[in-house]
Amino acid sequence: EFVIINLSTFRLMLKEKKYLINNQKDFYWSKQVLFCQEGISEKSAYDIVEKTTKKVIEAEYSGSYEKMNQMKEALVENYESHSELDVEQLADAVFLQDDLVKDKFRQGLLQNGLYEDKVRVSSNLEKKLYKKQKFVTDTGIEISIPLDQLKREEVIEFKNNPDGTVSVMIKNIALLNMK
Repeated sequence: EFVIINLSTFRLMLKEKKYLINNQKDFYWSKQVLFCQEGISEKSAYDIVEKTTKKVIEAEYSGSYEKMNQMKEALVENYESHSELDVEQLADAVFLQDDLVKDKFRQGLLQNGLYEDKVRVSSNLEKKLYKKQKFVTDTGIEISIPLDQLKREEVIEFKNNPDGTVSVMIKNIALLNMK
């Protein structure tokens, strides 16, 4: 068992085992001596950011596929430039100048237990960042597009129709396989 305390940030790393306390197994050092709480895992933090962003986009922008694409692109750009997700940069990239929506986003993160401004991303979560963007239509059609293809207008095109519907055109397909 050990504890490492960073004296400049007062964050700590703790390795401990459970002991029998009042007929229940519990952690002694973190609960009885240091009075600290377990930090949120990297995967949980990423999931909170992603789900909160999606909820805000659905509520404020009627689930706009453009905003969803902006969110995915912002997540990837953040990771590629800093190996972390900066919540403020993500809010700026997706919600632009809409401070009210940014506040709703920040409140959603806090309500879900994410208090940090930056979320470290290791190679374990890298696969999640580069996964496919999945779209499901009101008729049940599912479209799964790799993130690197979403930006390429010569491959896929989204068109907003005057009646409020969206047309999706997949272009320049050399080979079509059934799965």
